[in-house]
Formats: sequence, structure tokens, C-alpha cells
Amino acid sequence: MKHIYFITFLLISQLAMADSLDVTGFKQIPNDISSSRYPRLDANDNTCALIKVLSALDGLGFESNVGIVGNIEKKAGTSENLDNFKEITITSKPTGANLSLNGKSEGTTPQTLTTNFGKNTIQLTKKGYNDLQETITVTDQQDTHTFTMIPDQKTIAQLDFNKYKRRKNWWLTGTIVSGAIGGYFLYSAEKHYNDYKTAGDDATDLHDKIEKEDIIWPVAFGVSGICAVFTTINLSKQNRAKKRLNISLAPIDHGGLLSLKMNF
Repeated sequence: MKHIYFITFLLISQLAMADSLDVTGFKQIPNDISSSRYPRLDANDNTCALIKVLSALDGLGFESNVGIVGNIEKKAGTSENLDNFKEITITSKPTGANLSLNGKSEGTTPQTLTTNFGKNTIQLTKKGYNDLQETITVTDQQDTHTFTMIPDQKTIAQLDFNKYKRRKNWWLTGTIVSGAIGGYFLYSAEKHYNDYKTAGDDATDLHDKIEKEDIIWPVAFGVSGICAVFTTINLSKQNRAKKRLNISLAPIDHGGLLSLKMNF
């Protein structure tokens, strides 16, 4: 990643060769895009950090034994003060929200970054929650800014509707399949019993089949009944989620509530 830094020097002497050169400030400036527009390469042709030196002296020159010093430009005016920037931490409840600072994507929360003092615009987005945009004032008194995101009731209701619909279908399938199994073995047991009443040498075999079938069909019907109960429970939850979708309340700008409707 390309970075840009400001270095402030204190020149003790204004001679052609300074007797002393002290670094009085060194700080990363993330909002300066010079490193992206004018990249520098080191001796190994790898992109390196772009460093700006601020000085009010005329005729100031620089030399490098690896030849990577860029063009020296003289610009009038006051340079931006390093003290205008501060490191802050942005957190959210819940965490993992996509974060943008002044329109630039900065990853996900929690996130520590450097920005200028004063007004800054924060944008947070996360699936299942309403988008959040706030203007914060960066000061020396506050290092961490925490934002609580509001759940998107429409999205949550839709997720609940889909979840309970899937569960209802699973239990309904279980109800039908186990009921069909119970019906088959009940019919088979009745048929074998009628055959048993007039049976001859195969009476013992029919008796064993009837005993097994008389165990299976009640169990199958019992499982079907349990599945039917859970089918009803999830159908009820699905209908409640559907009502939340048909008439749900969502905040709109400058207050008020917006009614949303979704048909199925």
C-alpha cells in the first residue's frame, strides 16, 4: 500500500551545508493522494513511501545515493499543520459493519484511522440493519466513536418468514411421509389378518408379519402426529412474520414512519 508522510525539519543553519538538521515532526497523512498520482520506486523497483519535506528556506536541495529523490517544487502559501490530524477509533453495535469515512471505504468496524479535526462524515452499512450516516466532530477530548445500528425490520421479517416457511415444509413432508408409512402398514396388517383367519400352513408366517406391522403403523402415525404439531407451530410463526412484512414500520428522514407491504 502506498503511503504519504509529512516531515517537518528545523534547519539550524541556512548555509549551503547545514550544520544540523533535526526532525521535529513525522506523521502519516492518509488523505493526501500524491503517492497514488506520483509513485516513487526504491532501488529494487518496489513502490516505496512518498515523503514530503516542508521548509520555508530558499535554495534548499536534497541528494540521495540511490537516486530516488523526486522533483523539488517551490509552493507559496502555508503548509498544512500536522496538528490538524488525529487518530480515532470507530466502533459499531453490532461489529463488522462496512465503514466509510468522508466517502472513502475504510474496511469494517472496529477500525482505527487518522483524519482531520472538525467535521467528518461516517457511513455504516450491514445486512439486516438500516444504513447509518452521521457527522462527527473530531476533537482532542474523544478518541472513540461508537454507533448503534437499528435492525431493518423488513429484512428481519423476510428472513424469519423464509426460515419458518422452510421449517414448516420440512415438518409437513415428515407428516405426509410418516402418515403414508403408517397407512401402508395398517392396510397391510388388516390384509394379513384377513388372510390369517383362513390360513393353513402359512399361518405362522402371517402371524409374525401381523405382529411386526402392528408395531410399525402406530409408531409411524405417532411420528406423523408429532410432525403435524411442529408443522402447525412453524406455520403460525410464518404467518406472524408475514404480518410483519405486510405492515412493518421503518424510520424515514426527519421523523415519521413508513408503512411497507409485501404480498405472497
